[in-house]
Amino acid sequence: MRLKHFLKLVTSGLILCLLFSCGKKKEEASPLPVPAHLLTPHQMAGLLTQVHLLEAAVNLKTAQNQSTNRRDNVAYSDIFQKYQSTYAEFKENFAYYSSKPDELEVIYDEVISELTRMQAVEERKKP
Repeated sequence: MRLKHFLKLVTSGLILCLLFSCGKKKEEASPLPVPAHLLTPHQMAGLLTQVHLLEAAVNLKTAQNQSTNRRDNVAYSDIFQKYQSTYAEFKENFAYYSSKPDELEVIYDEVISELTRMQAVEERKKP
């Protein structure tokens, strides 16, 4: 039950991020220079999925008056290491893709699909 609520919270947050990131008109948005360490859209989707899940877990702990701990910080490092990236590179890539709303939309479509798949797997585990 908690996981279902957790995944709904994450999905809702992602949809809001997607809506706000696509707010500029195409003629107003000018793409930023390509980052030196450019993540592919698929890599960016995987990284965002993991980061959003971890952020939701940390936010859930905070909402339940539980303190976050060092393991949460280590988890962020593990995510970036898995994608052979750093937080700074992630921010640079996110800014780059945010300046290209059509590409960011495709990335978030993949993120939402993966979260939906994860939720379906968890639902099947229930008795």
